[in-house]
Amino acid sequence: MRICSVYCSMFICLFQFAVIIATGCLLFTKYNGVCALSMQTTSIWDGAWLWTMADDFYTTHTLWGMTIVTLFAF
Repeated sequence: MRICSVYCSMFICLFQFAVIIATGCLLFTKYNGVCALSMQTTSIWDGAWLWTMADDFYTTHTLWGMTIVTLFAF
């Protein structure tokens, strides 16, 4: 049973790494870069908190970067 746990953990780690690489290939395409640069950040000076597409881009890229760090940390 322990050998299955070792092999399963290694397989899942490699699979997760492949998913991170594939996601990175899609996040950093030329089209996605043009879309990200054409957006404005959220302004909270008027008291309203609006969640915009630019916030989605920043959050997605930040979470993608954090998954690389946490994959190798754990």
